[in-house]
Amino acid sequence: MSAIKMGRPVAEIVSAYGDPADFAERELRMLADIQSMPIGTKLYAVPVFDSGGDDRSPRRPSTHSAPSYAGYLRRHACRLDQPKRGAIENAATVIELLVQETRRLHQELIDSQEKTHD
Repeated sequence: MSAIKMGRPVAEIVSAYGDPADFAERELRMLADIQSMPIGTKLYAVPVFDSGGDDRSPRRPSTHSAPSYAGYLRRHACRLDQPKRGAIENAATVIELLVQETRRLHQELIDSQEKTHD
C-alpha cells in the first residue's frame, strides 16, 4: 500500500448515473488508496490553485480562498514538531494579514470611486 501524496487529489465528485451536471446525483470516486488511512481520518477540502493548463503562469489565489487556506494551515500545524509548526503558523498569520490589508485597500478603492461619482 502506497502512502497518499500531499497535494494530490484523493477523490473526485462525479455524476452517479452519468446525468448532466445541472441535475445529476453526485458521488465520490476514489483516486487514492485510502486503506492505509486510520479509521476516523477526516478529509478536508482545500483550495487548489489551478494553472489553467499553463504551468508557467499560475492563477493567483482569490482572497476568498486565502482565509480557508490559512485555517487549513493552522489546523494541520499542530501535528508537526517545531520549527515546522512555528513556520506554518507564521505563514497562516501572514496570509490572514494580507487578506485584511487587501480588503482594506479594496474598500479604499470603492470609497474613492464613490467620491468621484458624487
